[in-house]
Amino acid sequence: MATLEETDLAVLEQLVEQLKTQKLIKIDVIGHTDNLPIVERSRHIFADNMALSQARARNVAAYLQKQLGIPPEAISLRGLGDSRPAADNTTDAGRALNRRVEVFMVVEPIESIALLDPATNK
Repeated sequence: MATLEETDLAVLEQLVEQLKTQKLIKIDVIGHTDNLPIVERSRHIFADNMALSQARARNVAAYLQKQLGIPPEAISLRGLGDSRPAADNTTDAGRALNRRVEVFMVVEPIESIALLDPATNK
């Protein structure tokens, strides 16, 4: 589904830690699904795979925005449904790989600030 699981949060927390040393210019979050139709019991939440992929991207984008304190205009998100599979949708393993969120970033390193030695003023 679109809810962030414990394993998802662990990966995102690692990403956030790495990004703290970067100046974020732009983040693009893209949600994907496998090609199986949404099961009937969940259709009241997600009409189709496109809606599910958008929800996945939205949840990851919201988490990153909150954790990194970046403005909403620095994040773009979109769902591509099952249109760009990363693996074969004819197997369980392949479909699992296709249920994903990709995060692309444009960053600049944060320049370190040299501290002056008060005794030498250098």
